[in-house]
Amino acid sequence: MKKACLTSIPVLLLAAGLLWTMLPLLYPDWAEGKQAAEPQVLLGTDFSPVVAAEARSEGDALLITRMQTDAAVFRANPRFDASRYPQLRLHLQGLRPESRLFLFWRTAELPTRQRSLELDHYRDGTQWFAPGHSEFWRGTVVEVAIGVFGEAGTEPLRLRELAFHGVTRERMAARMIAEWSSFQPWLHSAMNLHRGIPPAAVAHPNAVAALGVAIALLLLVIAAAVLRLSRRTVVAAGLLVLFLPWLVLDLLWQGQLNTRVALSRDQFGGLDQQTKHQRDLDSALFNYAQELRTLVPADPQQRLFLLHDSRGHNYQRLRLQFHLLPLNIYNYGSTLLPVGEMRPGDYVLQFGALEGLHYDPASGLLTGNNQRWQALMLSQHELGRLFRLTRELPPVATGQRR
Repeated sequence: MKKACLTSIPVLLLAAGLLWTMLPLLYPDWAEGKQAAEPQVLLGTDFSPVVAAEARSEGDALLITRMQTDAAVFRANPRFDASRYPQLRLHLQGLRPESRLFLFWRTAELPTRQRSLELDHYRDGTQWFAPGHSEFWRGTVVEVAIGVFGEAGTEPLRLRELAFHGVTRERMAARMIAEWSSFQPWLHSAMNLHRGIPPAAVAHPNAVAALGVAIALLLLVIAAAVLRLSRRTVVAAGLLVLFLPWLVLDLLWQGQLNTRVALSRDQFGGLDQQTKHQRDLDSALFNYAQELRTLVPADPQQRLFLLHDSRGHNYQRLRLQFHLLPLNIYNYGSTLLPVGEMRPGDYVLQFGALEGLHYDPASGLLTGNNQRWQALMLSQHELGRLFRLTRELPPVATGQRR
């Protein structure tokens, strides 16, 4: 076994060295000489907050402490040749998992044309992206901006650095390590999807590990022939060469699992059930459901029809139904049901905007699907409206305008 270890370790190290020399093959721009470019580094204080309600500086960082109508934009005015910098590194803290992140830029050649690229962010902090994949990433860049759109989080947006890079083995390796060790908080709507490796990653760790194992096994066969190793030594060394890289991948996965457990413990540890819901990503749905539960009797005979403009298993409507339990909920459709399927006293929850459902506050008339009901609007919220049906009216005749 000792001889097998002494054989497999040099083989794996040599395979790793060969992988290092092959890194340029992963990036087509290498042959164009872009690896020689010195980084263009912009600190947070090089930016100005062009879309923000409140902002301030803190050391080298620029903070947007309050977004403006669910939007925040940082802008700077560098000057460099985009073709020499096909990748960038962004250090931005305070992003929510569901936030949308964009890179905007203008060039000296087309100063009135603003280009944009959505960045598929996957972690809070330092991230790598490849604007060179965009067909518009060319010319002399004279203005860049980072835009964040969506609901504001509890933490301020803290921009520390935006650096544009050429391509070197060291930078590619740093980018790969950052991508492989990335962590995105678990989302309820993606419970069966591992989002750790971004779609635009340089390479997937499984593919790199498989290539490394293939090279190492080939080197082992050559070493066995040259050194005339015994079959037992070759088999043992081959098993080590095969399993050690996958052990490293397993440790990488375990590290992400440990991060997830630690974040869950910090967010929910030691709290009662209601407080946990208050701190969850869907706390707005939970609070809305608590308001509705005070308006709808918890009577098994009392029906609540939840209407939403979606098909299939929509997360938002199913999650709201969960928070409304144990109310008697009929959760399907986006408009009033046909004649005979609803009755006076039923509750109708319009969850979100619905084109097929209309309510006239003056007359108290609720219409949809050629049905007409007298109804009382019990609640109006930014997430929806709650009605109680009181009297069914004759349906709209064919050809009659409502």
